[in-house]
Amino acid sequence: MASFLKGNEAAETAAGVGGSSSRDESEDTWSAKFSCSLGEDTFTVTITREYMLINGFEEDATLAAVEAWADTVPAVGGTAE
Repeated sequence: MASFLKGNEAAETAAGVGGSSSRDESEDTWSAKFSCSLGEDTFTVTITREYMLINGFEEDATLAAVEAWADTVPAVGGTAE
């Protein structure tokens, strides 16, 4: 997953505008944080091995769109169609 997120233009484009990732190989943990916008809504998406957190969104449609995107990405637990 860390390899998928790090510098992956498709992931950055799907999630929004800009992002960063980190990995601690000694603990085998990773995280990625994206600053995103969808229409006029600006929010942050943080993805780790154990969860995906969406903060700062105002519109329910934004949450639904991010969850729908995640549902299609096998690397974050979704299934590709």
